Amino acid sequence: MVTSTPAEPSANARQEPVADQAAPMLEVREVSKVFYDDPKVRRHELLVLNRVSLSVPKNQFVCLLGPSGCGKTTLLRVVAGLNESDGGAIFVNGRPVRGPGQDRSMVFQNYGLLPWRTVEANVQFGLEVRGEPTEERKAKCEAVIRKVGLAGFERHYPHQISGGMQQRTGLARALSKDPEILLMDEPFAAVDMQTREVLQEELLRIWNTTQTTVLFVTHSVEEAVYLGDRVIVMAAKPGRIRADVTIDLPRPRYASNVKSSPRFGELCATLRELLVNAQEPAANGIDARQAPPISASTTPTAAPAQVVAPLAKRKFHLTDHPNGIRAASLALTFGIWEWYGRGVDPIFFSYPTAIAAAFPAMIKSGELQKALLLTLQGLVAGFSLSILVGVVIGLLMGRYRLFDYLVDLQVSALYSTPNVALIPLLILWFGLGMTSKIVIVFLAAVFPIIVNTYGGVRNVSRSLVEIAQAEGAGERQIFGKIIVPASLPFIMAGIRLAVGRAVVGMVVAEMFTAMSGLGGAIVYYGNAFATDKLFVVIILLALLGVGLTGAVKFLEVKMAPWKQTERAS
Repeated sequence: MVTSTPAEPSANARQEPVADQAAPMLEVREVSKVFYDDPKVRRHELLVLNRVSLSVPKNQFVCLLGPSGCGKTTLLRVVAGLNESDGGAIFVNGRPVRGPGQDRSMVFQNYGLLPWRTVEANVQFGLEVRGEPTEERKAKCEAVIRKVGLAGFERHYPHQISGGMQQRTGLARALSKDPEILLMDEPFAAVDMQTREVLQEELLRIWNTTQTTVLFVTHSVEEAVYLGDRVIVMAAKPGRIRADVTIDLPRPRYASNVKSSPRFGELCATLRELLVNAQEPAANGIDARQAPPISASTTPTAAPAQVVAPLAKRKFHLTDHPNGIRAASLALTFGIWEWYGRGVDPIFFSYPTAIAAAFPAMIKSGELQKALLLTLQGLVAGFSLSILVGVVIGLLMGRYRLFDYLVDLQVSALYSTPNVALIPLLILWFGLGMTSKIVIVFLAAVFPIIVNTYGGVRNVSRSLVEIAQAEGAGERQIFGKIIVPASLPFIMAGIRLAVGRAVVGMVVAEMFTAMSGLGGAIVYYGNAFATDKLFVVIILLALLGVGLTGAVKFLEVKMAPWKQTERAS
């Protein structure tokens, strides 16, 4: 272990950790970590951790303090099993760490929540990965949600609650597994100072009721002294332990008492001196003594009822009435169409009233229903097949590099080839019947789905995957619980784009093959110069496309409600 001695040694600064005097829950032995600019050839290395050793007994709260770049978070990630060390070993309760495990839980700096899951579902995630029965998960989840003060917010999505409540949700998920070690990476860095102090007290209150060992990363000197039993001061370039300081403040601790005590100030001064002597910029600690005292009984309960002033009457906004705008736009369009169409020879053009008169006649004869039924049969079959195949191929291409390399050239080549150019071949292979129409619709619609699904997978944040990895999830669970739901908005966007292409593909197929369905009707009425009936078929195809698009949007709302509520107004 690389250490140095401060200019004025303090009784609380030691080169050997006191945790060695007890049986360690966590033991870090000579751990080193190297990062490379190019990991494939291992060039331009950066030594981030240099033979770091420490040991933490059961139920101890240890803070890692140091300047940016000293390896605090890297050490935490190595302990969590998210990064592999390049030397040394880590033991949890005597067991070697070889990856993420159920004995450790991680609370991330960026809250680490899955946006498509509610508070309740996020809290249950670790238990779900572990395979616990549903009833047991719900019971544990309900208890821990009450413990962190989130009762009443179980059905809310992360974007619907405050930053402090999001961090409580992350803490609740970590605690739900009753881990042996709780790893916390600057969990309060993203919230304001007042919320931060409340969360600090809440964390101590909860920790006092557990037997959990905590390893807590922070840049704040005051936070480290207030929370920790020990503070491990780290220096940078390379990352190493500078000193191990015992925090001899009594427990339980309350901000109003502890932060105003002389001993608290002495410990803070000692830590700042150690940081300065490490010849690195001091951590951006904020003096908690300047903040107003917080009562020890502070809990995140519901705010007291307030007298709410009557809301001012909202000003009129035209965009508040979208259906009215659409109706007015359609009325104007039909009015101009009617006026213009009456002045054109009916052989070449028609107008709304003539089209409306032709519609019931076509219904009465049964020709319209027959054509529509034939079109729907091929369209539904081909479009459904394109969704199934497109989503599967897109997911596999986006997630697995080998599969991407195997098929990306073929997908690009077929996507850029006009479908019309393939129709003669498809007719030769599949004939003039329904099979060829289904294949043409499939080829028209499948590629937007593949491309959008692929893009969705490639855009899944690495941090979301690490949430599952930190909970011990395997590849199958990561794929099903992270990759697929995170990609869902992209998948639905691809399906919406494919609707129009599928309708066009079906009409083209009917024109080129057996001359049936709505496509065949277009050819027939066009040759007969029956423009009024021709427009009936064209309008019906447009309504079909609008209806299918609306159905896809409806499914998107049902399958991804979190995305709908997350959108800005």
